Amino acid sequence: MKKIFLMMIFSGFLFASVGHFVIVRGDVEVVRDSKVLKAKSGMAIENKDEITTKGVAKAQIKFNDDTVVSLGKNTTFKVEDYLNDNDSKKLHMGVNKGSFKVITGGIAKVSRDNFVFTANNAVIGVRGTIFAGEVGQKHKQDTIACVQGAIDVKVGNDIQRINAGMMVEIKGNKLSDIKALDSAKIETINTINASTIDSKSIDAAKQEFINIKQTGDKDAILKAKQEYVEAKKQMYENNSAKSYQYYEQSNKRDSVYQYSKEYNKGYNNSNIEKQQNYQDYQNRDKHQENINNYYQNNNYQNNNYQNNNYQNNNYQNNNYQNGRTYGNQQQN
Repeated sequence: MKKIFLMMIFSGFLFASVGHFVIVRGDVEVVRDSKVLKAKSGMAIENKDEITTKGVAKAQIKFNDDTVVSLGKNTTFKVEDYLNDNDSKKLHMGVNKGSFKVITGGIAKVSRDNFVFTANNAVIGVRGTIFAGEVGQKHKQDTIACVQGAIDVKVGNDIQRINAGMMVEIKGNKLSDIKALDSAKIETINTINASTIDSKSIDAAKQEFINIKQTGDKDAILKAKQEYVEAKKQMYENNSAKSYQYYEQSNKRDSVYQYSKEYNKGYNNSNIEKQQNYQDYQNRDKHQENINNYYQNNNYQNNNYQNNNYQNNNYQNNNYQNGRTYGNQQQN
């Protein structure tokens, strides 16, 4: 009986929650004991869980010691070993592909050597800090940066100290020169914050708020509430912007329509005027043709009249001449 009781306690210890999802965006899966689960905000995370963000999905996890891990798109993350009791503390986790940002919590403060984060070929040791990276991407160099505090980055036997505001690139299995931090190089540095909501719908924000309230985590509840408020504000701003855009487009359409009406009116008037001018031109031509015909007819009639007169005169002259000739003949 005692053995069974101890086994139950041990079993409960093995499968106890080590943290939970604060934010889930898109398709995020959890592989647990060969089972694939769909992640959602407020869902518990257990030791040995492997978490994958698919496509453009994102997630944020909060562990029981207040360590926060943000995961970018196409990222695979695994909780290798988590222990947070009074006597022993340990947090081993890592990303073999994708982007991440880590804000260290209680374990890194009290047991720094037992906080280990693996980023593909690199092992990161911390000194109470915030760090981020992007690793395992095709045609891209692995990049690890320190946002706050300091980190030790180890690749093979090579170790580099990276202070806040600096980053290091990994070429093959070697650390390259340390450079100033370029936030554009790492997706998660400026993302997944309460102040930058990724177009989450008000329904999704509300459901996440309800789910997280059940965890009792005050910080997570406050953050979820802020996101819910932000989502409502964003919806209002988007609607206002859409309304204004619709108003502008409507005015533009009205202006175009009015211009089109005026243009068509002018075009029609122009056509009517052209048709009238053409008709007048045709009428003038017809009138001129009538005048010409009249003139030609008059000329023809005058010519006939003159010809008739000429013929009559000739006839009379002939008669006169013939009469004189006949009279002379009679006298003789």
